[in-house]
Amino acid sequence: MKKRILIFLILTSTLATTINFNISVKGQPEGAYGGTLKIAIGEDPHTLNIFFKAATIDKYVLWPIYDPLVVVSPENEVIPWLAERWDVSQDGLHWTFYLVNNATWHDGEPFTAHDVKFTFDIIIDYQIPTKTASPIWTNVNSTEVLDDHTIVIHMKHFYAPFLMMAMAAAEIAPKHIWESIVTQPDWDPMIHQPTLEEMVGNGPFKIVEYVPGSYIKYEAFDNFFKGRPYIDELLFPIITSTDTMLMALINGEIDAMKGLLPVEALPSLLKDENLAFHVYTRDFITHLGLNTQKFPLNYTQFRKAIAHAINKEELLKVACLGYGIVGPWGMIAPTWSFWYTDDVPSYDFNLTKAKMILDEMGWVDRDGDNIRETSDGVKIAFELAAIDGNARLAEIIGDSISQLGIEVDVVIQAWATLRSRIYEEVGAPGKVDSWISGASAGDPEWLYFRFHSSQIPRLNGYSYNSSRFDEVIEQQGRAVDPKDRQALIYKVQEILADELPAIILYYDSPPDVFRIDQFVGWSKPLIDSATTEWTYMNVRLKELTELKKMGLNLLEYPSPTIYIGDPVITRVEVKDDQGLPIEDASLNLMISGVPEEYSLNALSGGIYEINLDSSTWSPKSYTLRVVANAKGFEESFIDFSFSVNTPIPPSPPPTPGFWESYGIVIAAVAIVIAIIAVFYALRSR
Repeated sequence: MKKRILIFLILTSTLATTINFNISVKGQPEGAYGGTLKIAIGEDPHTLNIFFKAATIDKYVLWPIYDPLVVVSPENEVIPWLAERWDVSQDGLHWTFYLVNNATWHDGEPFTAHDVKFTFDIIIDYQIPTKTASPIWTNVNSTEVLDDHTIVIHMKHFYAPFLMMAMAAAEIAPKHIWESIVTQPDWDPMIHQPTLEEMVGNGPFKIVEYVPGSYIKYEAFDNFFKGRPYIDELLFPIITSTDTMLMALINGEIDAMKGLLPVEALPSLLKDENLAFHVYTRDFITHLGLNTQKFPLNYTQFRKAIAHAINKEELLKVACLGYGIVGPWGMIAPTWSFWYTDDVPSYDFNLTKAKMILDEMGWVDRDGDNIRETSDGVKIAFELAAIDGNARLAEIIGDSISQLGIEVDVVIQAWATLRSRIYEEVGAPGKVDSWISGASAGDPEWLYFRFHSSQIPRLNGYSYNSSRFDEVIEQQGRAVDPKDRQALIYKVQEILADELPAIILYYDSPPDVFRIDQFVGWSKPLIDSATTEWTYMNVRLKELTELKKMGLNLLEYPSPTIYIGDPVITRVEVKDDQGLPIEDASLNLMISGVPEEYSLNALSGGIYEINLDSSTWSPKSYTLRVVANAKGFEESFIDFSFSVNTPIPPSPPPTPGFWESYGIVIAAVAIVIAIIAVFYALRSR
């Protein structure tokens, strides 16, 4: 099943409709509230300051508390939220947001446009150095309150991804709480740590307790403007070990985990009837960053040789057991189909090509030590740094590059140390040569923050300074027509693939796992996990939800042993508890070791089918799970296992014996001799 990404662009004056949130389940009684949803997180937040949520974990813990004007839906569309609608001027320079009139802060104070202006002005005035703040907001000229529920954002120029990159990422803070804090002489938005009493939001949950190293607890906000969440409490236990987190999930001590599932555990988990799964391609890259201003990585041709020495397919298998997509050379993931192009320079894994490039540069081994040197004798060597979690990737890449006659020093460091070295000033003695790390992606504008020269060294740790790139990445952000922007983003990918300031190793597609024995209503976003604010707001206790049973019957499925290349046909019949067919169900199929989720096709009479091609599969055992969902019914699944073997080649015919090989010839010769003998005997008479 190919996942789609919906691109939402406001290009002319637009009136957005109001979208209600709560989606009732058939038979659900009004006010069926209760329960504590437990989502484990792997570390403490670095800050609870809404103005400086730099790390992913900070965003996780602040999401339930604060809300922005617009949000990104599970379908990856920008939709109204605290702003019920908005207008955009024809030139794209004036955005007027009309706010909801029923939102209040957790302390009962009304939410108004003055809170919005206060928040936006803080972001602009303090130039807070995070991706969701100052670089984007430099496009804003001023903010203007028209009345308590209307605010206008005046732009310096049109900015295409304004809604997705700015509005959806800027949660609003209450002016009546923060005004006295930010006016203190020594206030610094990057170091201020608010108290729980200061953490007043207008989101679906209120924070009530935080015990560092142990848990964070929230309670439902009764007056949430979209409707009270169904659960009473949201609890984030802090569990630093992934293995411990997984065992807690299996034992029912938590309902889900914020962390990557060890994919080797998937086959056994697929057999657990209390667990459900969600496979998605998240907007997160693992990449090799290159210091483009430091020898020898300051040579573009050298970076291209390095690219030919990296086996991305192997790295994906090692790191994710194949659950993901190989990193595109143009850096934008294929899931963003409108923006993605593969018509860019590419570099297959080919050590011979890599060596040819180095030879053409004149970098050869001149002294017989198996390390190449420049014409003036400088050895070709550089450092490759990584955190412990990426150590194996660094070793594989380092070993491969070493085969080119290049000395690679693999260094494993704590993230705090490595991060500081990445963002050192250009030319600083301690600045790292190259490194492996993760980073968020998303709308193509993320490439601006990573690679525009104006972001050196704050976000552009690559020291990448390309006038070609700068010009085009600036133009795409100001393109009014989406087709024009698309063409420019294609060009951006071409430039990045040609100049290689970094190499995307892969986008991972981690299987997400959560329990379904206690709660129903889990959300499955296109490019995010099931543990998001959409789930927190909509999940509810199963015991308070009136759902009917659904039965699955396997009509056709693989035999216990099949061979590579055999069709894998699965046909399932779906019926309700009365034995009647369910024809509007949604059936998905997961296979352990196959990094994709498939949809079954509906036939007739409640029968669903899928036919998979096993020609690219590996010889091993597989566990297959079919999951069925239908409105008003409990989720149901069925699983089975089978083995895939390498086809047995046909046996060669047995080697013939002497008489089998030559008997006919000998007989023929004997007959000829006999005929000749008879002939001469007759002549002699």
